[in-house]
Amino acid sequence: MRKVGMVLLVFAILGLPLFAGGGRDRGGADGAIRIAYLAPHQKNEYQVGLREYVEKYAREAGVECVVYDADQDPARMVSQIEQCIAAGIKGIITDPASYEGITAGVLAAKRAGVPLVLVHEDVINKEDATSFIGQNFVNGGMQKMQQVMRDFPNGANLAVLYGEVGNKAQIAINEGYREALKGQESKYPYVFDGEGRWAAENALDLVSAWLSSGRQIDAIVCNNDGMAIGALQAVTSAGKAGQIMIYGLDAQQDVCAEINKGVIRATIFSNSEEEAKMGVETVLKAIRGEPVQKEVLLPMELVTKDNINRYLK
Repeated sequence: MRKVGMVLLVFAILGLPLFAGGGRDRGGADGAIRIAYLAPHQKNEYQVGLREYVEKYAREAGVECVVYDADQDPARMVSQIEQCIAAGIKGIITDPASYEGITAGVLAAKRAGVPLVLVHEDVINKEDATSFIGQNFVNGGMQKMQQVMRDFPNGANLAVLYGEVGNKAQIAINEGYREALKGQESKYPYVFDGEGRWAAENALDLVSAWLSSGRQIDAIVCNNDGMAIGALQAVTSAGKAGQIMIYGLDAQQDVCAEINKGVIRATIFSNSEEEAKMGVETVLKAIRGEPVQKEVLLPMELVTKDNINRYLK
């Protein structure tokens, strides 16, 4: 186990591919097309699922796929894009590690003539990418906050957990919150807010500190489900499960199970499978020189106990 841990550490430090479907540095087995998927991290169920779906649809298309993990480091992702170009990768799919931090990598792919398709989140220079396939996060954030307002028609003290501040999804989700709350901010004050960086462990620490203050919290609104799980752990440890409503985003299976039990109130369905499927289809079209859509925004759907059976697997 120690040897395995050291190998993974070396791969993370060097930015080398962690997973590979065929694994060579140049070309593909028997002349097969080779593409790459660059993940921002693998720290929650959504990101793991997105990577697995990309690999699945690449296999079904008869394409080799190498996967890199940037571990939330934009500079590492830029380096990985450059590695892909140098290795002769024919096309790149990525969920960006940063809205502004991978500009050089996107430009490098464009200049090299290597199609680069953005999935889930976009970048500041998305016009330089081949295509963007993502979610309507503003609408998702709005739907979630509207549910909070329905649950607390007389107002509520809110604690808000952000993803990585400055990340495009974080910005868009919170824009949706503001749109829903417009004119009613005084009824729904943010008594606490903080950066959970999309991870359960960070959310656990933040919410534990907030609860220890003794200040009233009625609802915890999270930018994703990973943080909702961390918030639930903190609330449960404080003996307040069921007393504080928790809201997530992504419709992860662990969160859907908690919604079904009535422990978490709601989430928003974010379609990682469709993002991955369209990402693979789009990059392959671009490799073949076929026209592609420049931008596709997938609808997001509110998930509560009323419709949970549609989302439980």
